[in-house]
Amino acid sequence: MTTAKFRRYGNAFEVTVTGHAGFADDGEDIVCASCSILTYTLLQSLLELESEGALTAYHEGFDDGTENAVDGKFRVTGEAAAYAADKVDTVLGVISAGFALLQEEYPDCVQLDY
Repeated sequence: MTTAKFRRYGNAFEVTVTGHAGFADDGEDIVCASCSILTYTLLQSLLELESEGALTAYHEGFDDGTENAVDGKFRVTGEAAAYAADKVDTVLGVISAGFALLQEEYPDCVQLDY
């Protein structure tokens, strides 16, 4: 199962996506592919916000030093600049909505945790 967790603390945020959907064999798993594209879209959107200066803090990976994309693990943390909080909210909202749709359609494969 893929679990996507979205956390907000004021302007700070944390998103983790872990696990494998397990809907089908590797290379044929449409649910896993959907989770992956949502995750990569989130990453690209946050990197663009960071390059614009909209994030005052940004970190990829886990506190134990594990990097993203290692064995179905992804994590980003950051903090939005005050003027950009709405932009970050929009990005997180769109991506979490995608995970919510996947959870609704494939509840045995995807779990969303706000």
